[in-house]
Amino acid sequence: MEMKKNKEKKVSRRSFLKGAAASTVLVGMGVPMWSGKAKAAETLNIMMNGGDYEKLARKLVVAPFEKKYGASVSITPGSGAQILTRLRAEKQNPSQDAVVLDSGPAVLAIAEGLLEKINPANIPNLKDLDAMALDKQGYGPIIHSHSIGLAYNANLMKKPVPQSWMDLWNPIYKDAILLVDITLTPGYFFLLQINLMNGGTYENIDPGIELIKKLRPNVRRFVQNMAEVRSVLHTEDIIIPCGPNIPFEEAKKDNQPIYPIFPKEGNVLSPATGQVIKGTKKKDLAEKFINEYLSPESQLGWSEEYNIANFNKKVKLPPEVAKRLPTKNTLYDFTKVAANQEKWIEKFTREIKR
Repeated sequence: MEMKKNKEKKVSRRSFLKGAAASTVLVGMGVPMWSGKAKAAETLNIMMNGGDYEKLARKLVVAPFEKKYGASVSITPGSGAQILTRLRAEKQNPSQDAVVLDSGPAVLAIAEGLLEKINPANIPNLKDLDAMALDKQGYGPIIHSHSIGLAYNANLMKKPVPQSWMDLWNPIYKDAILLVDITLTPGYFFLLQINLMNGGTYENIDPGIELIKKLRPNVRRFVQNMAEVRSVLHTEDIIIPCGPNIPFEEAKKDNQPIYPIFPKEGNVLSPATGQVIKGTKKKDLAEKFINEYLSPESQLGWSEEYNIANFNKKVKLPPEVAKRLPTKNTLYDFTKVAANQEKWIEKFTREIKR
């Protein structure tokens, strides 16, 4: 009996060693062994605008992305200027992986080597985008866009609705126009639009400056921030340059008839891009996040709920959404905008706003 027990012990030890050896082979082959703990979700760090934009991004992009890839997303909100400042400060050791950044700051970030070219294989929705949304250098695409036009409140503004940008110079609009400060997007896009329509170039802004000098009798004042733009649409009998998302959102607040105006020459696109931050160790995951932004479901949601243009050709806008958005848009060269914008601001401030 004693001999039998010893034999059983030897067999047991032999089986154990055999099993241990097999485990070592599996681990060596990269097959994970159960540790008794669930694997922690990978976290993707993203920078984007905050407020209502962030809330909608969490609904339309973050939630489906997290569900699809089992990852978590951490958002750091900020303005374009704040985001660019952080990218510069962290150039050697970035804490973030991807960014939703307006085209103007994105051009600067690319020039300074802060962003990474994308791998189209990780962003299959690129093939369904309108060509204007693709970056020719291979950086991140346009993911959606505001489109700068005009807006007014029909309860307050009793003058005829202008059909053209150039209608604003009609004396009928004396003291009825609010212009946005030149340092804000609707301000410098308004200047650029009328400048290029009247013989100017990116390098020569003089025709636009002269036109705004002639417009002064019709200008009540300049507004200094976008919060003021939203406020005046509820309180003043004016026409003001802004994106169609603003009158849409403001009209929903208290059911006032606040409407966008789409000039016949077209609105001016003011796009946001999805970019991978240079130096991230999660490039593939960051590209999958950009791909989620470009999905037909996400693109449709941005147009329906934020009233901005999408670029996925598979998206079919419902009629009630389509009528809230311009059918004609112009996309300017943001490399040339970035190269000349400071000169425009300096000249405008010197000659118009003294």
